[in-house]
Amino acid sequence: MQILEVLLYSHDGRRRSIEFRPGVLNIITGESRSGKSALIEIIRYCLGSTELRVPAGVISDSVAWFGLRLQLSDGEAFAGRPVPPPGQATTTAAMLRVESRVAAPNAAELAANTNTDALVSVLGGAIGIGENQASLPGTASRSPVEATLAHALFFCFQRQDEIANRDLLFHRQAEQFVGVHIRDVLPYFLGAVHADYVVLQARLRTAREALRAAEARLEHLSGVRATQQDESIVLLREAQQVGLIDSRSLDGQSTDTLRRWLQEALDSTAGPAELALAAGQAFLELKNQQTDIAARYRDLHHTRQLIERILSEQSEYRDELAVQTERMSAVDLLPDGHDGRTCPVCESELNQGVPLVSELRLDLATLRESLDSVARDEPRLRRQLARVEEAQSELRGRLDETNDAMDALARHTEEVERLGDSLNQQSYVRGRIDHYLQTLEAADDAALAEAQAVVETSLSTVRGLEEQVSYETVRENVTSILNVVGEDMRTWAQRLDLEYAGSSVRIDTGRLTVVADTSAGTVPLTRMGSASNWVGYHLVAYLALHKFFVENNRPVPRFLVFDQPTQAFYPPDLPDAAAASLPDADRQAVEQLFSFLNDVASEMTPGLQVIVMDHAKLDRAWFTHAIVEEWRGGTKLVPGDW
Repeated sequence: MQILEVLLYSHDGRRRSIEFRPGVLNIITGESRSGKSALIEIIRYCLGSTELRVPAGVISDSVAWFGLRLQLSDGEAFAGRPVPPPGQATTTAAMLRVESRVAAPNAAELAANTNTDALVSVLGGAIGIGENQASLPGTASRSPVEATLAHALFFCFQRQDEIANRDLLFHRQAEQFVGVHIRDVLPYFLGAVHADYVVLQARLRTAREALRAAEARLEHLSGVRATQQDESIVLLREAQQVGLIDSRSLDGQSTDTLRRWLQEALDSTAGPAELALAAGQAFLELKNQQTDIAARYRDLHHTRQLIERILSEQSEYRDELAVQTERMSAVDLLPDGHDGRTCPVCESELNQGVPLVSELRLDLATLRESLDSVARDEPRLRRQLARVEEAQSELRGRLDETNDAMDALARHTEEVERLGDSLNQQSYVRGRIDHYLQTLEAADDAALAEAQAVVETSLSTVRGLEEQVSYETVRENVTSILNVVGEDMRTWAQRLDLEYAGSSVRIDTGRLTVVADTSAGTVPLTRMGSASNWVGYHLVAYLALHKFFVENNRPVPRFLVFDQPTQAFYPPDLPDAAAASLPDADRQAVEQLFSFLNDVASEMTPGLQVIVMDHAKLDRAWFTHAIVEEWRGGTKLVPGDW
């Protein structure tokens, strides 16, 4: 990512464009208070900063939108941001276009189509920032940060108040938490963190879970083997208590013997289940028998009642017949030949006829016949009644026997139920023994060796992943990389004739500064000579970092923006006329500084774009060629008629 154009849009639709050349040194030279220092804040704002930090006054009052046209590795982009509404310092509104070629839009085309989070994500992805996570020491209490484009910009800017600051090295380092974030994300941007760090972290969590499971299994199997004798004895004693095996001495027996006895207890059988089944079947048969006897008894009872009723009725009928027969027996004394009109006794004439004697004798004969019939039937009925009573007596006996059998079976069933309880206890103990024998089988020598091998393999996997993602490994990688970066820093420090250039110089990530390693110990930037040294080491540190970023294709924008690097020689408010009278040594130092920037940019072209805002204007062809704009004589960042 390099800058092609910075754009300002007025409230009435006019557009101001500052164009830059990619891959080379770009210089904006001009007077103080012309707006040079605001460029860094405008670029940061267009790249996703929610807060607009340009100085209050002309710029914020005159501009409605800021825009940035960017060159990407496979196209171009326009990132635009509206100025926050009056009374607000922030806004998340943004406009983003990413195409193969993007022209600067007119004011009428400006419209927010996204927000700052999406803008940062898209542009970060465009420069290769993928999913990542900072590697932190095990004692860290903060959550790991994910590096984004906003973090990459820490290594792309040096404001006027930063580039000559002996206490700070990185952009915005003095702000709250920024220093911590710089330490956290620098390893990612250097490539000291494995490219698949997030994936490796997930694999490490999975591997650790697998290791814990393997260790738990090994511990379980080892525990089974270690407690085999005691556990076997406990189970065998329970088996004895519920009758699975007989009483025998358990102490002092070998584990093989105890295991054989456990198998014996497991294989033992008991009868309560069969007894319960037989008792149930017998009880059912007796119940059916009881029901059948009772039904037959009821039938006999009904028959007996019928016979007794018939006998009772016949007795009454017989008595009536006897009375009637006795009353009519006198008919036998009457003479024969009676005609019915005379009295059979006195033979006098009757006014009304009476039955003939012959008829009376016929009725009497009928009564006597009926009486004889009743007399003949009664013995037969009484014999039938006796047979019914005998059958009833027999059935009562059989019913009593059935009831007694059912009562006895019920008492037996209670015993069976008690035996069933014993069976349940035996089943429970047998279940425990079966499970334990399976556990012993699973804990044999082969299983134990296999579990040990799984633990060792899992442990090796975890250690390998920990080695790749460990903070110590990352720190060692950072140290190694910064030693390489330090070689370029030392070479360039010698070219700029900086103090301690003959020593090993490097970036100290702990203190976020430059240090020189000398025979007397480390010398931090705060203890190095003058402002020219502070500026010089800021320049060589940033340029050396970006040389590493470019050569190793790290996901950091390929531009550096320096504001007033010559301030050690040109005070910020120095008039141009006074600048012309600088001592020769200072003029030579300024020329040396710009020549160095030009040479490094040329060496790294097209990989690095260097943008410098400064007062200086050197009479050198290469310097003049590098000037993209000169803000003097009324020319400024914001046109005066806005």
